[in-house]
Amino acid sequence: MRNPKYVNKMSQNLKDYYFDSGQFFWVNIDSFLKSKKIIGKKTGSIILPNIICQDINTYEDLEQAKIKYSYFKSLKNN
Repeated sequence: MRNPKYVNKMSQNLKDYYFDSGQFFWVNIDSFLKSKKIIGKKTGSIILPNIICQDINTYEDLEQAKIKYSYFKSLKNN
């Protein structure tokens, strides 16, 4: 849980929480070299469905990624 004050709240009543999936970045080279930051004041985002991305930090995450990969590979082969 990101914030302990929400431990007794129902998750469906909380705001959506987004994170960087590291899929791709476009940056202005001059601004990046000046600030040394990828995410700045003019940063935008594209919301990707959970089914097409997977954060891998644990063995279980890796297994989920393998399942998703197999699923999409099977769709391509049909």
